Amino acid sequence: MFSTFIIFALTAGAGVAQAVLGLPVWVAIAIAVVLSFVFGPGVERILVRPVEHKSALAPVIVTLGLFFILNALAATIWGTDPRNPVPQPFPGGLDDKIDILDGPPKFFITYKAIGIWITVGLLVAG
Repeated sequence: MFSTFIIFALTAGAGVAQAVLGLPVWVAIAIAVVLSFVFGPGVERILVRPVEHKSALAPVIVTLGLFFILNALAATIWGTDPRNPVPQPFPGGLDDKIDILDGPPKFFITYKAIGIWITVGLLVAG
């Protein structure tokens, strides 16, 4: 969730990253991935690992607490009002599709779906 807000801030310019307005969406995604790769293990080492041997519920309580803290932090930085959506990395308009069957049962696939499936495949392969 927080990574998505970072992408939003870097592309649309809201919250703490207003000085870095209008980055391309792929650059913002790359920055968010790098920050997530740093933040995730940092949280595990600093918050979760010290309590994981104390009880079975201790890591659950720590991660729930972190969830509430990050939720409140995101609401504080970016507010709770609806915003314009984050720029999409794949075309997602009504006409952005490949028609496969044009008969009575129309069948098509969108470029957005193709992009998502390729991305998922690359992530699974990685």
